[in-house]
Amino acid sequence: MALLNTANKLYIGSTPATAAYKNGIKVWPPLVNSLAATIAEIAVAVATAPWYQITTVYGGVVPGSYKFYSKTGSASWVLRHTGAQGPHNFDTLYSSTFVMKVEAFTGADGTGLLLGTTTTNTVDTPAKPVTQVQRVWSGTAVDTTTYNGSNGVRTDGPERCYYGYFGSTQGLQKSQARWDIPSEIRNCVSVDKVRMRWWNVWHYWNSGGRVSMVGHHNTNLNTYGGSTGVLLSGGAQATWLAPKPGWINGTEWYDLAGLTSSGRPSIAEEIRVQGLQGFGLVTAASGQGGYGYASTDPVLEITYTVRM
Repeated sequence: MALLNTANKLYIGSTPATAAYKNGIKVWPPLVNSLAATIAEIAVAVATAPWYQITTVYGGVVPGSYKFYSKTGSASWVLRHTGAQGPHNFDTLYSSTFVMKVEAFTGADGTGLLLGTTTTNTVDTPAKPVTQVQRVWSGTAVDTTTYNGSNGVRTDGPERCYYGYFGSTQGLQKSQARWDIPSEIRNCVSVDKVRMRWWNVWHYWNSGGRVSMVGHHNTNLNTYGGSTGVLLSGGAQATWLAPKPGWINGTEWYDLAGLTSSGRPSIAEEIRVQGLQGFGLVTAASGQGGYGYASTDPVLEITYTVRM
């Protein structure tokens, strides 16, 4: 058969033959083996990888098996699959070039004679899609300090977060609480909620009174500083219920995200891009009617959105 396959012409006597058959099967002119393959994007898996499908076409002697290789960029060929013709689906990397190579063999599982090799078209894979996810962080204040009217640290009494005026000894007091806010929250897509719970221990009025707050950028509470000014709601000083005792605002959680202070962005943006470190308690009323103190374990909860 090898000699027959190499013949350019075949005669029956002096008459040129157009074909030769054995047992009803055409054996000359020999079948020309041909192998072609293309790849096309079929799906983009947002969190993992883009996927492509390879389609092969073969002519001539039917192969017993195929080998499929792929590479990205200038990397080496990697064997991805050995087996049937396909089509088959393969994943690859975002933001790269992707090309595949196919080999056809006479035997099963990539054995026997190599019948043909082809390389597919090269595709530029897309950039990884931007996805967003909302997360929630919460934490207890890592430091709290009370300051007297001269902005000095009060060290003479129980550890509490005082606010307001009781007498001339301490003057008009205020407190600050600081949290270790995760770096992931800084410059995130958005800060969506800023909730707090803070237990008010005592107030001058038996029925309770009110208290106001500031935000602050003070990374070291050894001195008073970094205050944003009193928080505003609708342009007016925001005040919260200060029970005796009970949760500030009368409820366990309350949202601060939309509040502002004079000339400053919202609390949400103060946290996201301005490096806000925490909050402080200040008086909401003059005289002893604005005096009280809260616990040293306030909890802050931030709901925020990040890109993946």
